[in-house]
Amino acid sequence: MPSSAISSRRRAIRGCGETLLHDFGYDRATRGLYPEIYPANAFIGNYLRLDLLDRYGCREALYDNIKGYFTYMADKTGTLWENVVTTPPATTGSPRTCCTGWIILDC
Repeated sequence: MPSSAISSRRRAIRGCGETLLHDFGYDRATRGLYPEIYPANAFIGNYLRLDLLDRYGCREALYDNIKGYFTYMADKTGTLWENVVTTPPATTGSPRTCCTGWIILDC
């Protein structure tokens, strides 16, 4: 692949990363961004986003998204859910384990 094509691809990937970092997340729907893309569910879509933020060292965005995705769950039922809605089976223990792992690994 010619170096100009590689450079172009890298710029496109960087642009995609910026879009994922700044335009997507827990508040995308309330901001009216990309309404043609269906929102992710807690498991597995939101967890994949959190994992990407962690892998790329976006700690502030990671913590902001953890709070944005899960605070309302903890406030409402005292647990974290597999789904973003309260219909069964919304609550399980697996989300707690994931978030605890991210927070502990960063300490």
